[in-house]
Amino acid sequence: MQAGERAEPKGHLLNTAVKRIVIENGKVKGVETKDGFMEADRVICATTATTALKLMPGLPDTIRKPLGLVRYSACCHAMFALRNRLLPEGWYAVALPRKFGSTMAGFTDSYIKSPYYTPTGGGLVNCFTFSRHAFELNAKKDADVIKILIKDLQRWVPTMPDEPYFTEICRFDEAVCTSGPGMLKAVLNMKRNHYQDIKGLYLAGEYLYMPSVEGATLSGMDAARAALR
Repeated sequence: MQAGERAEPKGHLLNTAVKRIVIENGKVKGVETKDGFMEADRVICATTATTALKLMPGLPDTIRKPLGLVRYSACCHAMFALRNRLLPEGWYAVALPRKFGSTMAGFTDSYIKSPYYTPTGGGLVNCFTFSRHAFELNAKKDADVIKILIKDLQRWVPTMPDEPYFTEICRFDEAVCTSGPGMLKAVLNMKRNHYQDIKGLYLAGEYLYMPSVEGATLSGMDAARAALR
């Protein structure tokens, strides 16, 4: 359940925004929405770990402490559609070590992933910014972000055009789980030994696996299977 969206009165609610997940006597009682309290005996909380803690202030330490170790990096993610591929045939990604001083952790050209991603011969470049660079770029106008990232790309691939076919920018204050020391071990212990310390509560999020889109998807499948059981 996500914060800030509308809840509809149905028997089974999906993608429903809540203000709080109500827990009493070690089990889920229901959720609070903008329309009032809604009783529920099973809740899947599909949010970041930081949002989950805000939605459930009464969690036991066995769940609260592992979630409290989760930290996120911001990201200003720019996607450039190009008439021509940026990287050589067969190349997908370029990683940039921090010492190079780039605004990006790296960039990809997604033409290689599927023929449906781009027209024949075209490119789709994804730039992933990080750390303070992401916070700074997230605060800038789109035109300034585009100018900065194109100039940075041209440092590594001079054929990057000054004017892409089109550009789309996504801003995230919490984008990637950074997996600090001890976090993965603590979360794994919670999953194995304390996942159902609150009866009827099921967590889903990338932090429950090696953080990735695939990890988030797997956690959602796990939560659905557990709730159905």
